Amino acid sequence: MAAAFVLSTLGSAPVSAQEAESRAPGLVAAEAVTTVTVDPASASFTVQHTYRLSNTASDETFTGFFEIFPPTALDVTASVGGVSTTAVSVPVSAGFAEWFVPFPEPLPPDSAPVDVVVRWRASGLTGDPDAFDRVSEGVVSIAPYAVGRGAEAELIVEIPGDYDVVVADGYDLTTTDTGLELRAHRSIEDQYVALPVVVEAPDQYVRRSIDGPIDVTVATPEGPSDWLGDDLSLLVEELARWVPIDRPEAIEFRQGYTAGADLRRAGEGAFVLPLDASPAVALRVIAIAWLDPLPFDDPALRTDYAAALADRVATSQGVAVSPRFGRWVIAMTALASVSDADITATVLTSLEGGVTAYGGTDDTFVADVIDWRRFTDVYELLGGIESTSDAMRLSADDHQRTELDRRAEALEAYRALETRAAPWSLPPLLRDAMATWRFDDVVSVQDEVSDLVAARDEMVASAATAELEIGPHVREHFETAATSMGATWARYEAQREALDHVAEALRLDTGDRGLLSTLGMAGRDADAQLARMQVLWVEGAFTEAAAAADHLIEDYESSVGRGTLRLLGPLAALVVVIAMVRQVLARRTQLASADA
Repeated sequence: MAAAFVLSTLGSAPVSAQEAESRAPGLVAAEAVTTVTVDPASASFTVQHTYRLSNTASDETFTGFFEIFPPTALDVTASVGGVSTTAVSVPVSAGFAEWFVPFPEPLPPDSAPVDVVVRWRASGLTGDPDAFDRVSEGVVSIAPYAVGRGAEAELIVEIPGDYDVVVADGYDLTTTDTGLELRAHRSIEDQYVALPVVVEAPDQYVRRSIDGPIDVTVATPEGPSDWLGDDLSLLVEELARWVPIDRPEAIEFRQGYTAGADLRRAGEGAFVLPLDASPAVALRVIAIAWLDPLPFDDPALRTDYAAALADRVATSQGVAVSPRFGRWVIAMTALASVSDADITATVLTSLEGGVTAYGGTDDTFVADVIDWRRFTDVYELLGGIESTSDAMRLSADDHQRTELDRRAEALEAYRALETRAAPWSLPPLLRDAMATWRFDDVVSVQDEVSDLVAARDEMVASAATAELEIGPHVREHFETAATSMGATWARYEAQREALDHVAEALRLDTGDRGLLSTLGMAGRDADAQLARMQVLWVEGAFTEAAAAADHLIEDYESSVGRGTLRLLGPLAALVVVIAMVRQVLARRTQLASADA
């Protein structure tokens, strides 16, 4: 508790020191050294202040001096020149305690300097490391200060054992055979101002495992503890339903110093949480570690989303959560509040697998960098949360809001075009521009794609009148156009031109041709020509199909002439026969008349 007191009186302690010195302004310490010796096994430390005091006053004799200690200082002892003296406490005021250290003999002007040693100790330091009130074999967190009277002072902290240094700003650090030694020179202005020291020895922690889908260990500096409670296991089980991606490696939660933050990363897979941490805070850490492999380009977006998911899970299980602060906290909290496990699973697996939000034919999925734009698209278009853009606006800056406005306009037009183009998928040329938010390109490409969809619709209608289907030929080019629509237009124009020829051939084939045309088509094998033309059409050989159609059309158009010729031939022969018969009959008649 003593160390905590020191921190709480940083503002008043130096003033109090000046007040103490003002009671004896001529009593000056040529040297002042404060040595703090930590005893981790007994949760305590001892303090020794060593002074060399001189009377610099010309007309005053001093019988002692005042010093400032924490109000919980124990076993205060003093000696002057090797002779013990009894220090007397003054009632505690303003959060500190003053002690009067008497001299065995008065100290007159121009007398020789005297060496003074004052000792005290602090014990029962089992409190909060963030309050610098913990001394143990696992964690030492204290805030000592140096005393002094008108000269620079030195502060020395000795900690036995093998510790890792967490906080030691302002100290020179030395590793000794027995542990750590930290030294700091303190100016007059810095005297009586706490200089924190935090070290930890994770190997000394007591550990217990948490049952659940991932390997979680809880480590505390002292013996068995219910720190983080039993709720954490249930929360992790529920979180696993929301986050169905590769699970993180083992995670260890250590109780310790975090400088007032929710957590401190201590190493790979190890996180330090404060003494009063709740299971909800631990769940945030697990969620953050779970999403850590996802390639977000903005760590704040990943962290705030992971924490929002953890809080959503915690509140769904009736566990209270603490406020969070961060770049994307408001937006992510809003999204998590309207999401369920299925939606979140879809979003995370899509982000992990590189699934595009603007899907099409033969997509290849690449786990590319996840920026806030891709996150927005995936959450809205694949997760199905229509309010995603509104949520993102809550944390977006002015430039990002402008982008969201342009996206809203482009997306409305894109969806309308997507509906018109169905069942065809839109070309990657347009889909990629939407996915990368290149809205100027979207506008220019969209017009060309729209024109081609309109042309396709007209061709489908025209083909239907001839009982034809246009097949996949233009569609294949349309759905794979990655750099331009040129090849698609060329394929369309080839088919559209062939359609007129094929449709005309079919019209002539199925029409009422009459006797002469039928006679003219005899022997022309029209069925075989028609079948070949249709095969070429289905195969997409449009130039050949048009040529076959033209050949058939030519046959049909000349069939009447051929039929006429074919009909006139037999008639002419019949006329000749009739004429010959008539001639024969006439001759017979003449011969009969002559005989008569």
